[in-house]
Amino acid sequence: MRHILVVRHAKSEPAEESQADFVREITETGKRQVIAIAARIVELNLVPERVVTSDAVRAVQTAELFCRESKFSGDIEENPELYDATEEIYLELISQSDDRLSCIMMVGHNPAVEAVVERLIGTHKKMKTGYVAVIEADVAGWRNLIDSDSVRLRSLIEPDPARSKGGKAE
Repeated sequence: MRHILVVRHAKSEPAEESQADFVREITETGKRQVIAIAARIVELNLVPERVVTSDAVRAVQTAELFCRESKFSGDIEENPELYDATEEIYLELISQSDDRLSCIMMVGHNPAVEAVVERLIGTHKKMKTGYVAVIEADVAGWRNLIDSDSVRLRSLIEPDPARSKGGKAE
């Protein structure tokens, strides 16, 4: 079974006129969101073996904090294409994953994150900041994932730190 964790970056500071969108940082609420989702992913025993993130500050901060909290031991791949990406870019990166890996994580931005989730599972899911779509598929390789009938949404994790489990099953 293969798993993809599709993550929308955590809550970030509002855009200011003098500040570029790219450099916005996550807020204290965003940090609590990431800690909550990391705990839920660890609980599900789905710590990724590959993490790819947009190189925007808020996405990198989300990925770094998630990796620290989940004890991910690999390198975080910063990919500038994910900042203003289409779903095709995400799907291409997913399909290029090493078939020895069983779980990967992609951290990015809307509207692409919602489009990727919809393309993979065939139904639209609202992906607010900090949400994680846990998608699973029974496929031989990552290239076989796209348009496979075995792809399904295992859970949609909402990062509300007040919730005891940080997510709900679909």
